[in-house]
Amino acid sequence: MAPVIRWVWLPFLDLSLPIQRTTNRARAAHNGYGNVMITTSLALIVLLASSVSGPSVSFSQDVLPILNKHCVMCHITGAAQGGLDIYPDPWTAMVGVPSSQSPLALIEPGSPERSYLVSKLIGTQQTVSGSGLQMPFPQPLDDEEIKMIRVWIEQGAANN
Repeated sequence: MAPVIRWVWLPFLDLSLPIQRTTNRARAAHNGYGNVMITTSLALIVLLASSVSGPSVSFSQDVLPILNKHCVMCHITGAAQGGLDIYPDPWTAMVGVPSSQSPLALIEPGSPERSYLVSKLIGTQQTVSGSGLQMPFPQPLDDEEIKMIRVWIEQGAANN
């Protein structure tokens, strides 16, 4: 009897994998190769799951250059728009710090949805009881820069 191949969808990976189902008689004929296939499939799943999270985002190498390029000119001592002064230490000024415009923290480590900074960057600040315009004004960040900041926050907003 030939083995039956079925596809199994793994929703957490948004991926389908072929899984071989065999009868006991066919399994015995494979001399244990079924166990090798299961072990290989599990190793593949673990490998794919680890690659889904993507590479680690560094504050100093990935996020800080975005802040320096787009934000620091308006959020510096003496000219701190919205009461946010991110110079000289933007990490300390924003991570875990309550927003002056919203009940949210400016950056809630691990939760971009609960981080007011993300709401300001994507222009949804009004939906979280915030105020003002989408930042940076007048030209918002591009999608890749916003994604970089979101991923950094999802990864815990480390000062690295």
